[in-house]
Amino acid sequence: MKRREFVATIGGAMATLAWPASDALAGLCAPDTSAPLFQDGFDPDAFGGTPDYYLPEQPLFIHWDAPRLVHVGIDIDYPLTGYDWLNRPLSWHVLEGPPGMSIDAKGRLSWVPNTQGDVCVRIEMRAGADRVQSAFTIAVADARCVFVDGSAPAGGDGSLAAPFQTLLDALGTVQDGVGRTVYLRGGLDYRIENVSWYAMPSGNPYRRVAQGSWEEADPLLIRSFPGEAVRYTFVDGSGFVLGKRVVLIGVELVGGNAGEMAALLMNAGSVAKYVVARDYSCNAQNNCTGVKFHGGCLLDHVEAYDNFDRSNLTYHNSSNFLFYATIGLPERADAFAIDCISSGFSVLGFKIKHAGSAGRMHLHRCVSYGTRNPFGGASNRSSVRHCLLHSDLGASTNGSYVLGLGCTDPSTGGEVNLDEGMLAEHNLVVGSDPDSEGLAQADYAFADGYVYPARYVANHVIVSVNAASGCGFTTFRYASLPSQWTATFRDNLFTTPNETGCIRTGSQLAAGVEHLNAHYGDGNQHVAAVDPIQRTLAGHVWTYDPGTDQLLRDGIVVGG
Repeated sequence: MKRREFVATIGGAMATLAWPASDALAGLCAPDTSAPLFQDGFDPDAFGGTPDYYLPEQPLFIHWDAPRLVHVGIDIDYPLTGYDWLNRPLSWHVLEGPPGMSIDAKGRLSWVPNTQGDVCVRIEMRAGADRVQSAFTIAVADARCVFVDGSAPAGGDGSLAAPFQTLLDALGTVQDGVGRTVYLRGGLDYRIENVSWYAMPSGNPYRRVAQGSWEEADPLLIRSFPGEAVRYTFVDGSGFVLGKRVVLIGVELVGGNAGEMAALLMNAGSVAKYVVARDYSCNAQNNCTGVKFHGGCLLDHVEAYDNFDRSNLTYHNSSNFLFYATIGLPERADAFAIDCISSGFSVLGFKIKHAGSAGRMHLHRCVSYGTRNPFGGASNRSSVRHCLLHSDLGASTNGSYVLGLGCTDPSTGGEVNLDEGMLAEHNLVVGSDPDSEGLAQADYAFADGYVYPARYVANHVIVSVNAASGCGFTTFRYASLPSQWTATFRDNLFTTPNETGCIRTGSQLAAGVEHLNAHYGDGNQHVAAVDPIQRTLAGHVWTYDPGTDQLLRDGIVVGG
């Protein structure tokens, strides 16, 4: 990889301005509360009858992370993250900021500072007639930024002119709770060998970052240098481990094999954006995973692929993404995976494990393909919405479903929070293998007395080859379900070879969608054929062609 030339822009045509001191910004860096932030009032009807119970704490927001600490002459080049439950187009606006600051249609903020000091920034995001604001202080403070360049001579002081040679040197300057920005220069394939971050001695920089805690207003940011590609390869050890409110941006993470870890392990409240995690391998009994994260995390444009136990290709504990709901920030903290991609080989694409009240995940506008089971969830109150899930691989020891809900963790015998379900809506679910089942739900999740059952709303389920009963939706086919089954199905569209038996509810019944409409909802339909379907998700154009039964990513066929 060729080194990209860097020319510092210091001074230039931009006027030198005297910005207020930090204490003077307290009243300035705040959203404008004089105008209503939610002009539409979020009429409950807009949620299609979804109970408030399933909604995140904020149905429209700008995430907390922002470019808090930057260096003179370097573009802040920071991707902000917005979320709208209604999935409307978002528009971004700089309401207050220094001359030359701009934000593009995707929320990427740009500005090259030419002098040190504090800057107040106020951003507005609009979705339809609704709008929200975020205000924050940017500190232009060169002494609090450090640089890593593997091609630099040893003995550098971490400055732009004399960067450190290794990440370990840079992390040695990091203090728990004190914000810092670490810039990683591209052009090399960095290697970290024989390091398991948690196994390091107390005080080791890797362990300090893994177990440390920072604040939203002063996080630890580790990022690629703007415009440069950075790769870290891990040999005989774990990958990156992020402590509380550590932000990682623009890095590719390759390899690793250290027990129940991951190519990227995110502790509660950490953030990953435009990150790739691939080729992690460990024993499947230890949950071999590309990206493993806990409550309160944000994943934005993260892609994970080819993460699995190379010695056991079918065991269900290999996955590209793994969310642990019971470990996290305060009770019911929301974690979000937005515009993320699971691809390549693994047994599960996105997996939720160990249900509990400490956290829930919202999978939003994500894509999963190439794995045997694109999504498998066992966490209450989580949601899978506006996603594309595609499988063209045959059955494994964990079944052959495309989207599978458990609602509780089977390892507990279905005894965790049996009054809670999950939400799957507005998804395109495609199974292109003779073993494929579109939707699946564990039988123990249908116990009597569910207060909030699993909800399936406005999904399009396409199973192109499998004509067996239950290919559209199935529960465990050998179980006798309770008399009061409490799942909800509304406005789902099924396209399967077996119209009269595309639904199986345990061992009791194989039927068509009229059974769902008669007992569990309304508006569900079956259609024999569909035209090609196209969706723009996670920065790519995805097309499912029913004529060839193939999935295309930006016009190129992908899959198993």
